[in-house]
Amino acid sequence: MLIILIFIIMVAICIIEALRSTDDAYIGFYIFCGVFFFIFGVLYAIAITDEYEEWEFDSKKEIVALSNNTETEEGGLLYVSVSAKNEYTYRYEINSTDTITYYKTNTILGNVIEMEDINCKVPELIVEKRKGKVTMWSLGLNTDIRYIFHVPYGTISHKIQ
Repeated sequence: MLIILIFIIMVAICIIEALRSTDDAYIGFYIFCGVFFFIFGVLYAIAITDEYEEWEFDSKKEIVALSNNTETEEGGLLYVSVSAKNEYTYRYEINSTDTITYYKTNTILGNVIEMEDINCKVPELIVEKRKGKVTMWSLGLNTDIRYIFHVPYGTISHKIQ
């Protein structure tokens, strides 16, 4: 919040100087500076978040094998594939009827944790979020997201293609 106060003071100084000035060129300059400091101060306070709250559970999604015939080296089904760009691809069921099952494939690029568990029976994607803390330096409006793949051991493909 201190940086916001500094920008508010700079805006106030620009407004006061614009009101005191008799030269039109200086009035325009002070108004321009005031608007610049105001916009930059607001954007800075929104964009800069260094401290976050604790991770909180957001959602959980059961994932299915990427393909019915794609197996890992250990002989199990493949649930997650990692590309050379560090993109994680997974598949999940979106709708099911008695005769038709619909699937959607999704790709994640970002904060991902792989959790391969020997005792895992149901592979799932867990989404967690944390919000920025309001501090002296920021408004804490940012949100950070991480994805956790909880899958059976040996079902993530790390073959770079």
